[in-house]
Amino acid sequence: MEYSPIPFCAERLGPHRGPGRHRLVDDPDESDLVLFTECHQVGTDWTLRTIRTSPIARRFSHKTAVYNERDRPWCCLPGVYVSMPASGFVPRWQVAGSYLSIEPPAARLGLDPGVVQPDLLFSFVGSPTHRCRAEIFRMRTARSHVERVDSFMFHDATSERFAERRLNFARIMLRSRFVLCPRGHGTSSFRLYEALSVGRVPVIISDAWVPPSGPNWDEISLRWPEARVGELPRYLAEHEDAARAMGERARNAYERWFAKDVVLDHQLDQLGQLMADDGSARFPRRGYRNIQYMRTARGAAIAGAKGIRDRHF
Repeated sequence: MEYSPIPFCAERLGPHRGPGRHRLVDDPDESDLVLFTECHQVGTDWTLRTIRTSPIARRFSHKTAVYNERDRPWCCLPGVYVSMPASGFVPRWQVAGSYLSIEPPAARLGLDPGVVQPDLLFSFVGSPTHRCRAEIFRMRTARSHVERVDSFMFHDATSERFAERRLNFARIMLRSRFVLCPRGHGTSSFRLYEALSVGRVPVIISDAWVPPSGPNWDEISLRWPEARVGELPRYLAEHEDAARAMGERARNAYERWFAKDVVLDHQLDQLGQLMADDGSARFPRRGYRNIQYMRTARGAAIAGAKGIRDRHF
């Protein structure tokens, strides 16, 4: 089953929440923004024609935007984009966003991550969804845990050994000082924000990733080139002493910018400013057809031929 952001947004913006910077209304005529959040639910419709041609989007085109967490996005409407590559990122019409409703791995175990003493230098548990991960799977280094997981969808409870794998992932992350966060089909990664949530240092291996605004990313994470993955273990060993302080800052940054109670407000603040500055008034009627449009079209064709789905682990 595909994950839906709608219940999360309804919970965070509903009337029971009390006064806040943003609230949910039933009538789009009364809204300042019409936000479509399920771009990943339309399958092979990578141009999001289903959304763009809907009666609501057509009627309220001047205030329609998307929250788009597709792995292979194209800027068909203004909005928040989680995995828009840097080469296709246009600040005039896009906000770099994080995933919504991240579940801290420590919650699965009922543990306070602050009392767990890491015994691993670094770890990675994931699927072979990008070539930069191949080098990680070949690593054989002391005090590390690298595990390949195939045919697993982290939001699909029907995946084989779903509960067991999620608990194992959480245990390994808490045991780690650094958590490798390589890109997969998309430039972003759920584990990046999960690592922040438990005070572990994410090592972001994604050359094209665009960081969301807010935190000082240099203080809470490491960026590492995809082409130099083999050099990473030695570098991490040489900088192990900095991991604890970075991890504490990472957890504080998560609570301020990405935790359940704050993440949607932050993204809507940025999106509201974007729409106020330019919005849909000057947005191309057929979408922004830059180089990313061509790359997304090619990627969708290849993915369709291979039967690849978005949102692998």
